[in-house]
Amino acid sequence: MKNLLHTMIVLAAIFLIISANSSATNYGQRDLVLSSSQSVGLIVEPVREWYSMTTDFDSLVGDWVFHYAFGVRCEGAFSTTVTLTHDNPRFEPSWTAESIQCGSIYLSSFRFSPTEAGITTDNVTFSSELGTVTKRLIGNGVIEETPEYWIADLGPGTSAQRLVYDSKREFLYIADAGNDQVIVFSPSIQAVLSRISVGADPLGLAMTSDQQRLYVVNSGIIHPGEYSVSVIDLDTLSELYKILIPSLYPDPDEYWEYLYTPYEIAIVSDTLALLSNDPPGLASGSPIYQLDLQTQEVALRTDIGGLGCVGQHSLFRTSRDFMATGIVGEPGSSPTCIIRYNQDTDAAISTLGSLKSRQVWRIVVSSQHE
Repeated sequence: MKNLLHTMIVLAAIFLIISANSSATNYGQRDLVLSSSQSVGLIVEPVREWYSMTTDFDSLVGDWVFHYAFGVRCEGAFSTTVTLTHDNPRFEPSWTAESIQCGSIYLSSFRFSPTEAGITTDNVTFSSELGTVTKRLIGNGVIEETPEYWIADLGPGTSAQRLVYDSKREFLYIADAGNDQVIVFSPSIQAVLSRISVGADPLGLAMTSDQQRLYVVNSGIIHPGEYSVSVIDLDTLSELYKILIPSLYPDPDEYWEYLYTPYEIAIVSDTLALLSNDPPGLASGSPIYQLDLQTQEVALRTDIGGLGCVGQHSLFRTSRDFMATGIVGEPGSSPTCIIRYNQDTDAAISTLGSLKSRQVWRIVVSSQHE
């Protein structure tokens, strides 16, 4: 009986030792076990990919400019310490070492202080036990110049809404909603050259990549729920025709069942344009449409933005090479979102949402990627 009791005590002790070791091993390897079943790594992304804008730094010589340049995050571990090193003293990072929690994004900002005019670069390396990532910053020192201003009388009742510069002819085209016309203005002689009659209340303007045609969004009603887009020949400075924009109900079962009211336009290819919406009675969540420039058919784009992102009177800005378009979802409000649309793929390739306490009115769009 004593032998049996002794054996049972020994077995119980062995069990407790094994259990304790097993628990300690599991606890100590907790990160490792989680990491082995997930992707592990350090990820650094240019903020411009989210904001649809360039992170290139332009600053006056002797002055400085500040940008949020990179978003840093990690996968596969609970936390990691990231160290930052760089080459160019003209760029000053906001931090050189940071303990980050995986699943969160940490912004890395830089201050650029050029000492001379011209382009300069900085190689920035982020390192941790999860990996090493190197990115490049570009800075441009600019000599201050006296800007040119043009003061001109555009005529009685003018209500200038948008303008587009034609570098081929060196003209400015100004949407005049007050007189239902597009004003052609010459900066070189500071005078109005022509007035082109279009539809009612012209707002958005967009020029084709070959600078041969100008598309004008007329926000005034032709018939209840019907609007138009004027197409102007820039060689003859005359309206060729109008494209009728019919009444549109995106989805009768959805919240955004409102008449389409055209607001902004972007020419994204030889055959396609994007149109933003300004529906009466809808504060946010209004959709983006596309206009086929050949068939003149209008269709809803459910893949760009949507409720909670694209909002009332969304703004478009297209890069100079017509390769990318930035879309401010709901300018002047908070929160808003910014979308980067790629012309080659005809798709929105990135979205930065929930910009709380940020009223975005202007963006700079670049087609260049790191």
